[in-house]
Amino acid sequence: VRILVGDLETRIEYDSDADDVVTRTVVFFTGPRLTFPQFALQPERPQGKGAGRFLGKEDAGVDDRATFADAYRLSSSEAEVARRLFDAELQQRLARCPGWEIRSEHESVLFARSEQEPAGAWEGLLDESLQILSLLIQSVDRLLESPSRLDAVRQILPNRKANQ
Repeated sequence: VRILVGDLETRIEYDSDADDVVTRTVVFFTGPRLTFPQFALQPERPQGKGAGRFLGKEDAGVDDRATFADAYRLSSSEAEVARRLFDAELQQRLARCPGWEIRSEHESVLFARSEQEPAGAWEGLLDESLQILSLLIQSVDRLLESPSRLDAVRQILPNRKANQ
């Protein structure tokens, strides 16, 4: 697994005369062990409900645990598996540390905070993101061990094998 920690600048253009630059600190992991369903987990914003559908992704909002559901919005083009990925243990951990944006696609996972963090805080961000990443990996392993869900999960996670 390769890891990058740094500041990511994003330019938001409103029109030809106005734009903003947003800088956020991110932790980026990539490698073959990181085969997850495509998903985007974002801090909940009241005006954001249903935005995933507008972007062509089914809103996979997990609403059976109020603290997680209040803190985050989950969307995915593979909503059923993404919903199962965020099991009780993972939801409890994320509810204790709100504010993460986590995106997964093509053997890569990006963890971002809404703001730029000072370099002295990067080690803590890396530690916290590693803990969450470990829970994501454990959750996929639990999904793959469940015989009733195995076929559906394997279609979306073809490179992973149970008991790997």
